[in-house]
Amino acid sequence: MLRNVMDNRVAVIGAVLTLALILFGSVAGIRSAASADGDAWPPFTMTYEIDGAIIGVGDETYQGREVHRLEYRTGTDWIDTVIEAPSVDTVAGPVSAVGSYRRLDRQLLTEFDSFSGRTSVTEIDIGENYIPGAPFSKIPIHVMVEHGHELTKKTTTSKVCFNSSCEINATGIVFDDDGWEYIWVDDARGIPLQVGSSAFVVTDLRIEGEKQEANITP
Repeated sequence: MLRNVMDNRVAVIGAVLTLALILFGSVAGIRSAASADGDAWPPFTMTYEIDGAIIGVGDETYQGREVHRLEYRTGTDWIDTVIEAPSVDTVAGPVSAVGSYRRLDRQLLTEFDSFSGRTSVTEIDIGENYIPGAPFSKIPIHVMVEHGHELTKKTTTSKVCFNSSCEINATGIVFDDDGWEYIWVDDARGIPLQVGSSAFVVTDLRIEGEKQEANITP
């Protein structure tokens, strides 16, 4: 019997909610911070790694690293697909999360689970801000600066491209919460690169558009 014991991504969700409380004093601050049209993200394609769900087969449990590709056009037009994941042996043969996806098309959220082969469709309320995952809570850099939080810059392991201009080991903007780092692209719009040391890590990011300079000083 194949069962989902626990989704380890709750660690990332908890980290991002903690960040909201630190920066804004409330979880609602994440949504209000992203409300300005000038802070809208440009279209991009992102490859990132995240810890996958913990899966139980009989008395055994398995967990592995997943690689996702996020194709983002707008806040209501994106698809997030698992492109690499470990294989789990079951009595029915090997299975994996590869091919699982979530897609938002305006108000329709379609989710496909490759383990079960099932597809579900949910209608999202108009005006609801539905994001691909916790790391994608939109927090523009100027909002963090306005709240008086100290930001620094560091070299990351990510490759970041603006149009055809690419930087390997790109510079990121860092907020350090007692050793737990949140890192964003060196750009004003708050596009995520990393949460913690490995909870969420972007390996490749290709942004359609020019860089917007970020001011990290008050």
